[in-house]
Parts: sequence; C-alpha cells; structure tokens
Amino acid sequence: MPGREVASLSCKSMGLKGVDAEDALAKTMRVLYDEGGPSPVPYLGLVVYVEPSRVYVVFDGFDEAEGAWVDDSDDWTWSDDPEAKVPVPAAAPPAWSEGRPAGLVDKIYLHRSNEEGQLSFFVKWKEAAHLHSQWVPSVALEAEPANKQRMQRYLKALTAAEAAGG
Repeated sequence: MPGREVASLSCKSMGLKGVDAEDALAKTMRVLYDEGGPSPVPYLGLVVYVEPSRVYVVFDGFDEAEGAWVDDSDDWTWSDDPEAKVPVPAAAPPAWSEGRPAGLVDKIYLHRSNEEGQLSFFVKWKEAAHLHSQWVPSVALEAEPANKQRMQRYLKALTAAEAAGG
C-alpha cells in the first residue's frame, strides 16, 4: 500500500498515552479482555507494529499470528513492570547483529538519527515475522544493494510526503 511507511510515523488517531509511535514499538502493554468471568483478564504483550489508529500486540505465550490489534476502544495501559514476562523477540536467521551482514529487508517502517546524525531504520526482514523487526544502522543496510535501494525509496517517499505537508 503506497504511503504506508509514512503513515506509521505518527499515531494521531490513537491516543498512545504519552508515548510516541516510534517509542511504542517493543514496549510492553497490558490489555484487559472480558472473557465472561467476574472481572477482565489481563494479558501482557509486546507492541510489534504501529499504525495510525491501532497497534499490533503479541501476547506472552502466543505466536505472533495469535496477537491482536489494540486501539482506543480497548482497555489497556503501558506496563513498566521489570518482573513482567513478555515475549522476547528471538533473533531470526535474517536478523542483524553487530559484525554480521544484514539480511534482506522486506519493509522499512520508521527511521531515527542519533546525536551524531547517523540514521537507523526500523525494518521488517523478508521471511521473518514482525516480531523480529529491529532497528538497524544505515551503514549495516547499505552493504546489500537491495537494502540500499529500499532505504533510498523510503527516504524519497518521506521527502515527498513532507513536501506535500504530510
């Protein structure tokens, strides 16, 4: 879908309770679901995908496909409990780590720059679930021509959207 990368940069439609869309990724969320009992059941999960009006959460003990979209109609809070058991993204074969070449990028969702002005991109890897998406420095992605081209297209679309006031 054209423009989807740009759309995920801000989450204006959903109130993220003081958290930016970029910071919501990989943040722990507690969602209460009514399962017909005397009180709602809390589920703890990890935000793996952000759209303007909702976020996708993978819950502890469940596969990514069994996650759920959460929006303002749900009863949820951010969880900062260090004892909480949340799904930890395991390194998938195409995942990047220091000193290892990056795999092929399926999609770039976000970007950020550090104090030195070096860009990093939040990428989803080809043949890997969203759960394995991660921040990767641009220099690590540039080694693979297909990834370099994908970064250039992302930045071009971002520039075009900003020029149009998006």
